Amino acid sequence: AMIIGLILPLGLGCAGLMLLWVPKDMVGQPLAFAGVLLALLYIFVKTQKNRVYSDTLLALIQRQVFSDKKQNIAGIGRFSEEVAQRVADLMQGTDNLEAGRAYAGLLIEHAPETAAALLQNELQRLPPPIVEYLLQKLASSNLPQWRAAVRNALRHENARVRITAASLIEAQGEDAALLPPMLEHWLQENNPRLQAQAACILLKHPGLLASQAAESALVCLLQGEPGAQICALNAVAELGDAGDPGRRRKQARSLL
Repeated sequence: AMIIGLILPLGLGCAGLMLLWVPKDMVGQPLAFAGVLLALLYIFVKTQKNRVYSDTLLALIQRQVFSDKKQNIAGIGRFSEEVAQRVADLMQGTDNLEAGRAYAGLLIEHAPETAAALLQNELQRLPPPIVEYLLQKLASSNLPQWRAAVRNALRHENARVRITAASLIEAQGEDAALLPPMLEHWLQENNPRLQAQAACILLKHPGLLASQAAESALVCLLQGEPGAQICALNAVAELGDAGDPGRRRKQARSLL
């Protein structure tokens, strides 16, 4: 806005004054050559300014990444492509989980497309807690890269990431057809958390079938080790809170 409202009119005014003062014998090739040199000088200065701005912004981000005082960053609007990529590199390069989550939050707020593309391309290489965070926080954007990433996350090696992806797909509803075969497979997994989540989703949606197998899986978990019992109880509590309260509570009590 400043370039359009102030700098551009000033530049046109200066160009007009130069044409008035330039001797007539310079009009033509010498003046055109001088204009080309000035244009190249402008491009050089602009490039240097952008580089200095990017370096300064990155330094500010690195200083404030552990701070609650984000007002200086919040006021800058969207990141440029270069800044977004450098923040993504910082996120991938840090060994500190809290710092990685802070960088991911900045990407989500100031460059959601870059965050979604990074999630899609680096799904298996990013730390699982960062993948979970990006999946959850980008859900409202519903970007194509996010939709592809959440479908791929159903086959992630980390169980928590798979559970998060299944919950998000269930909530979105668009790709619900992907869930039944995947959830039925999870019921056979030797992972109580996966079994409980699969059973919970299947029982919340009778149209997905396999409700009998889901109930049996929850009952087995409730009779198993303490860790399995906790997973099953969490699923039963979620069942009691979802859908029609009376029917869900009755269903949850029958499992107990």
